[in-house]
Amino acid sequence: PYLTDNGFTRVEGTMAMFVASIPAMASKPVWGYLIDRTRVKPLAAISASVTGLALFMIVGAVATEELLLIYFAYFVLGLGWGGMIPMQEVIWARFFGRRHIGAIRGAGLPFTLLLGAIAPWAVSYYHDVMGAYDGALLVVATLNVFSGVLIFLVPPPKK
Repeated sequence: PYLTDNGFTRVEGTMAMFVASIPAMASKPVWGYLIDRTRVKPLAAISASVTGLALFMIVGAVATEELLLIYFAYFVLGLGWGGMIPMQEVIWARFFGRRHIGAIRGAGLPFTLLLGAIAPWAVSYYHDVMGAYDGALLVVATLNVFSGVLIFLVPPPKK
């Protein structure tokens, strides 16, 4: 197998995503249990922040070239990812209610799709210019942690 930019094989890179997928899948019931028994806002803030911190860990771990450290960082990423989707759905429902959720989500969908479509192009362009993904990952990590802070600070809707 040929080497990637950071000297790892494609198999090792694929394995890292597998390592992230297992805790993402396995932690969903735990996140769901916690959502049912505690306030969702702090949980969502934790999930987003853990995802961002894991991305910081991945950049640092890849710099050390220690494969077990890289896999650990991806494991932490999976734990954060595991809570993000269930938490987003619960927050949408609790903040906007069944009556307005369709209109609110419909208004937000174009922005979500636009950002989702632009992100891979922007990251690949960054790599072409800079020769590495580190900076792009650090920006995404920072934005994840910042989103966790914002989620925690946003006041609940008033009825």
